[in-house]
Amino acid sequence: MTKIHYKIARPINGISINGNEYLLNSKDQVMIFETREECIKYITENITDKDPENYVWEEEIHYGE
Repeated sequence: MTKIHYKIARPINGISINGNEYLLNSKDQVMIFETREECIKYITENITDKDPENYVWEEEIHYGE
């Protein structure tokens, strides 16, 4: 079964050619969301120190059972 997960990221130092840095949980692991809507809700509710529009979300396809 194929499943899509989402991650929240932003360009390192605000420069897109530097690649992205990802939102981490308390265990320093990349946070993964089940839906795009969960990503947007998290950004809207929890990221207040930066402009939310500076963040991007990424789709990641997982292939499994």
